[in-house]
Amino acid sequence: MISKTLIISDIHSAPLTYALELAREEKVDRILCLGDFDHPERARELRNCGIDFMLAIGNHDCWFITLISPSFYTQHLFL
Repeated sequence: MISKTLIISDIHSAPLTYALELAREEKVDRILCLGDFDHPERARELRNCGIDFMLAIGNHDCWFITLISPSFYTQHLFL
C-alpha cells in the first residue's frame, strides 16, 4: 500500500489553510511540518486537522514554544 506524506514549511495562515485542504483532498496519511509558524494558531490548526503529523522546530518557533503542552512535544515533535 502506498503512503502519502505532505511536507510543508514556513507556514502562514493562507498557505496552511490551502495545504490542509489539499491534504484532505489527496487523502494524505501524515503531514511533516518543517517549522517556522508565523503564529501559535498555525500549530493549533495543524494539531486539530485530524491528520497525523510531525513537527520540526524552525528558527521563528522558539518564541511560542511554552504555549504548547509537553505531551504535544512527545507525541508530535521531531528534533
